[in-house]
Amino acid sequence: MKSFEAAFFDSLLGLPHDEAQSRLLSRGFAVKSELLEPRKPPLGDTLRVIGVRLLEDGVVKLIYANFRTKVV
Repeated sequence: MKSFEAAFFDSLLGLPHDEAQSRLLSRGFAVKSELLEPRKPPLGDTLRVIGVRLLEDGVVKLIYANFRTKVV
């Protein structure tokens, strides 16, 4: 069974970066963000969380990428 903290971190996956960051800050976590950039220029329009890591110093690292969420 997952701990509450692990389940909470999993619930952040797929959220827009700003929303995930604000949820963590409201619960008292310090947040560090890292943009995962593709080799080609991104065509996306939304920053989404693709990974969450708890670092040794207690800081939560959000890994996010640019996704196309609007059909053109």
